Amino acid sequence: MKQTIFNASLEESMNLVTDKYIQTSMEDINEKGVKRKVLGFITILFFMYLDCLVGNIVDGLKVTFLFITPSYIAKFFFVLGFIPITLYFYSIFRLRNNRILSYYYYNIYAYLLTFLFCLQAAVLFIAASSIALGPILSTLIYGVLLIILLLERANWFKRSTLKALYNQEKFVNAQSDFMEKFVAFSKKYGGVVLFILIIRWFLPGQAKDNDFTRMLGLAFMPLLFLLGIYFTLSLVSESIEGYYLKKYLEDYRKLSGYSIEEWYGPKSKKYKESLTK
Repeated sequence: MKQTIFNASLEESMNLVTDKYIQTSMEDINEKGVKRKVLGFITILFFMYLDCLVGNIVDGLKVTFLFITPSYIAKFFFVLGFIPITLYFYSIFRLRNNRILSYYYYNIYAYLLTFLFCLQAAVLFIAASSIALGPILSTLIYGVLLIILLLERANWFKRSTLKALYNQEKFVNAQSDFMEKFVAFSKKYGGVVLFILIIRWFLPGQAKDNDFTRMLGLAFMPLLFLLGIYFTLSLVSESIEGYYLKKYLEDYRKLSGYSIEEWYGPKSKKYKESLTK
């Protein structure tokens, strides 16, 4: 049988699924629950709604993306955003019988929604960048960059996962390590940086009054959201651990030493059946 990233045996998957991931999954459901996750989905969807308003503003610039009005594109992605949310709500009902998978379900659908948001924003600002670069050049440059980015991340994920599963090489995700450090930095210094940016914005002679700087910002703003897509695709790759945890759920419970109640939940069918034995 051909070796793929989805058909590894239990023994092979153990090269990929780490004790840290299992511990994080258990801590996640015990400490964070579901309500905070639902709020996170609603927050991202709200930002996608704001992008729809931005789309109306971009329409006023008389620009298009592939001859399509930006506001229509923004609304299209906003509607698509309800798909991962609906799938997540559906998965919540399944947590009654496998609570350990809460972390896996949340990550895969949250990253999908984040990907749609970044793609929505990127398209809007690619359209806006045509003011500075011209419609053909802006679409060509950022369109090619987006395709290269998607292909590179897909190839990296496949290559790294196959090596981890079948060559017993450690799955290294430098972007995940960077994001952990970035989040820690943001919590510590984010408020100070934001305060400085706000103060600088209101000082006289700033970028908002400088046409050259404004045009430069429009030209390169799409890069910010392409970077967001890059990191989102890098982080969602860790969900492959959750895939194998789900595939060999009972085996990993026994290997990890958790009780049926801890693993599946006190209301699960599995736990209730264990009480009758």
